[in-house]
Amino acid sequence: MNKCCPKSYSVLEPSAQDYVSDLINPEDSQLSEIRKRSKEKNLPDISISQFDARHLEIISRIANPGKVVEVGTLAGYSTIALSRGLKKGGKLFTFENNPEHIIEAKNTFSKYLVEDKIQLIQGNAQDTLSQIERFGKFDLMFIDADKTSYCFYLHWATKFIRKGGLLIADNVFRYIHNRPFAKEVHQFNIELSQSPDWYGTYLPVEDGLAVFIRV
Repeated sequence: MNKCCPKSYSVLEPSAQDYVSDLINPEDSQLSEIRKRSKEKNLPDISISQFDARHLEIISRIANPGKVVEVGTLAGYSTIALSRGLKKGGKLFTFENNPEHIIEAKNTFSKYLVEDKIQLIQGNAQDTLSQIERFGKFDLMFIDADKTSYCFYLHWATKFIRKGGLLIADNVFRYIHNRPFAKEVHQFNIELSQSPDWYGTYLPVEDGLAVFIRV
């Protein structure tokens, strides 16, 4: 492993989080309400962090995508963040398998008047992604669902994300932290980083965020 970098890859100063939070207040009232409601409804506490939501929103705004794919909706927290970068008339297709999560996601999209932008598809994404293939190629894909299927989603993205499009994946540092499904996510990272179809980086935030461009 190359250890010659003059500066650390990760942020080691704990106060950096509070400092940046004071500067940009990454979680606005909409996102805060979704997180609070999710907790009240006893949904699992597995949503992306407030900082990752800001990262997703900024990346989406920069890319200004017309067609976005999200695997793993939960209550729509990350979906709202991604949708803010959609170009006029754009569409976000989000996939969720849990009926309870779907109820809250629909409440979110209705509450914040984005139902025209978002198509929520119920079912295991391995089985249901084929429903949108006729709309491809896609501009951006965000993966944050069952970790055992990450390689499947990568293979799908390689076929259906346009050249110049983006692939973003959460929880990519599980191997480092020895968390559940570490081996499956590590295999995803190996395939993604070694693929001639993708070029990108890993943001050292929370549990890691992969951001790669289709080349």
